Amino acid sequence: MRSLTTVLVASLVIAPAQAQQAAGATMTQGAGLLPLMLNLLLVLGIILLLGWFFARSKKFGSSQHGALEVVATRMVGNRERLVVVQVGDEQVLLGITASHITPLHTLNEPLATSTTQTPIAGGFAAKLKAFRDPHGVADKSQS
Repeated sequence: MRSLTTVLVASLVIAPAQAQQAAGATMTQGAGLLPLMLNLLLVLGIILLLGWFFARSKKFGSSQHGALEVVATRMVGNRERLVVVQVGDEQVLLGITASHITPLHTLNEPLATSTTQTPIAGGFAAKLKAFRDPHGVADKSQS
């Protein structure tokens, strides 16, 4: 059994060397580097393409989750925020920290839900909106 294993390992080591000599190819040190780099770039390109596809796809995004929708958000600290969530027909004010989510109040009069978000005034918000706009048309009122 041990001799059979030795023969198999030796054939795996010797066979590639014999195939290279039979082909008459001489390997230089950098000859295998180009295909390796091209394969690496191909894999990275596929990863980036899949990331872009999943970011654009509504099926994998956080678009609609049935009757649950975030109506408004306000940061009140580094890791704390207030969130108004639409749950069915009522709206609930939640306090969110790094370790807890606490319901604070159920709103008697619901806030208006708007599908369009109003951008934050300032130069950075306008530049970010222009960068994210796929057609290159920026809102000129922010300038």
